[in-house]
Amino acid sequence: MQILFLPTVCFLLIFFFSLFAQSRDDFFLLKRNISVEKVFNSAFLLLLCSLIFSRMIYAILHLDHNFLNPFVFFLFPYFPGFSLFGALVGAFVFIFVYFKPPKNPRLRLLDFFSASFLFAYTGGFIITIIIFLFSQKYIHFIDLVELLFLCLLSIFLLLYLLPKEKRGELQDGSVGFIFYALFVPILFLRDQAHKIMVLGVNIENIFSVILFFTCVSVFAKRERVLSRVVAFLKLKIIRKNG
Repeated sequence: MQILFLPTVCFLLIFFFSLFAQSRDDFFLLKRNISVEKVFNSAFLLLLCSLIFSRMIYAILHLDHNFLNPFVFFLFPYFPGFSLFGALVGAFVFIFVYFKPPKNPRLRLLDFFSASFLFAYTGGFIITIIIFLFSQKYIHFIDLVELLFLCLLSIFLLLYLLPKEKRGELQDGSVGFIFYALFVPILFLRDQAHKIMVLGVNIENIFSVILFFTCVSVFAKRERVLSRVVAFLKLKIIRKNG
């Protein structure tokens, strides 16, 4: 519990700071009269929904009848067990149920929440690694590889995707779908490596693969990736023949 306290505080601070930085001067939110306060209020509900989904999916996938007891289900400090995949699904469901278009640009909010979660999760992960180093606890090599990929993904979102979205070069929701499409494989590969598997998968990983392909297909459709590739190839052929 003491080891998890500081990373959790770090996660919350980075999450809300990132959310504030993205939403405070956003033209689309101001145009729809959506204040930072409203975004923050919805963020608390989103975190609560993610927590419940994380706990619920963990209980379902592990088939533990003890979680049928409400005390066991809600007293997670004493009965640990969460599914990060479940938390992602819970956040996704909350955004698409709670925010009703056209008044609420839920796809844009999906981008903000996704980026904030990634930065916060990476920051919490770094703090956890530092605590483990100072307490001389064993750190698995796979955890360091995961941290490296998380840092690269965070830099990619911060320096490339978010600026493109601000300039209107990406459709609303594209950052969120890219986040899900790239973050889920990191979790999948980490899980496989920790279990020393190559082809062996559990139910959660099967759903992770489904979510990955769903997000990739939605992103490709929204950004018209196929038509852009075809147009690019046609242009190359015309230039080559000309």
